[in-house]
Amino acid sequence: MKKDRINRVIGGIDDDIVEMAENKTKANQKRISWVRWGSIAAAFVLVLSATFIVPGMLNRNNIGSDTNSWPTKHVPAMQDEVAGPITADTWAATGNAGKYLTLSYGDIEYQSCLVVVDDSNKGNILGDGKVTGQDLFSLEIHEMAVEVYAINGLDPQFAVAVKFSEPDNSVHGLEHVYAYMNTGYNPATLGDFIRDLDFDYKLEIGLCYMHQEGKDTIVFENLTKAKLMELLTTCASVENIQESTTGRKVMDISATLLGMNKSITLTEDGYLISNIFETGKWFYIGQDKVNEFIKYVTDNCDGYVYVYDEPDGDVAE
Repeated sequence: MKKDRINRVIGGIDDDIVEMAENKTKANQKRISWVRWGSIAAAFVLVLSATFIVPGMLNRNNIGSDTNSWPTKHVPAMQDEVAGPITADTWAATGNAGKYLTLSYGDIEYQSCLVVVDDSNKGNILGDGKVTGQDLFSLEIHEMAVEVYAINGLDPQFAVAVKFSEPDNSVHGLEHVYAYMNTGYNPATLGDFIRDLDFDYKLEIGLCYMHQEGKDTIVFENLTKAKLMELLTTCASVENIQESTTGRKVMDISATLLGMNKSITLTEDGYLISNIFETGKWFYIGQDKVNEFIKYVTDNCDGYVYVYDEPDGDVAE
C-alpha cells in the first residue's frame, strides 16, 4: 500500500517532520562513526540470535512479520477531492469557517479546524474575538466580530468554539459554531497533552498501520482505545521535547479529535509523535515501550495487506 495513500487516509505525520529530525542525525554521523559501527556489530549478533533462538521475535531494525504471512483485503479506494478554480464568486460561496481562517482572542491566535461543534460540546461564552480572512480572488482582507465559547472538556489554550455574527451562506444561514485550534500550544508533558485535549472522552481511534522497511504496510482493524490509553498514561510524565532527532516511523495509529483526522506515530528509536496541532510534538517513551506496544498489536489484532479497488474495477497503486 502506497505511503501517500496511507497518509491521506489517516491524516498521518508529515514525513517532513520525521525527515527533518533524521537530517540532524546525519550531520553528526562522522563524529560518532566508531560508536555506530560498534552498535551495528552488536545488533548483527542480536539479530542472528533472534533468528535462531526466538523465531518471529520483533527487532528494532525491521519490526513486524513477513508480508506473505498477512492476508490481503480489498477495500474501496478513497477518491481525491479536486478543488475548482478560484473565481469572483468563491468568497461568497464559501462557509464562514472556510473564509475566516484566523481567530484573534486574548493573546492567542487560533486557526480554523473547519469542524462544527455541536450543542452538547459547546461550553460557556468566554468573550468577544475577531476572525480574519482573505478573498484569494480579489486579495481583499475581511474581518468579523465573533463570540468565543469554551468547548466542553478542552482547555481554551488549546481550542475554542466560534459563533459568527453573520449568517453562513454555505449552510443556508444556519448558526453553526465552529472549532478553532491554537497550533502553537505546547504541552509540558504527555500527561498534560492527554488532559488538556480530554483524550478520555474526545479522542477516537481507527485503523493502525505497521510500516515495514521494503515491504507492504500491514493494516490492523481492531486496536482498542483502552490499549492506546494504557500506553499513553503509563508514559504521562514524559516531557514534550518539541523538536528531536528520530528514526524511521514504524507504526501510525489513526486518531480523530474535534472531527479532524490525525495520527499518533511511533518510531523505531522510541519516540511517540503527534500531529494533532498540525506541528509535531515529540515524546521519548523508549524503544521497549514501542516494541511492547507493536508486539501487542501484531499478536492480538487482525492485520491485513490492504488492496484498494477503484470504482472502475482497477486496483489503485
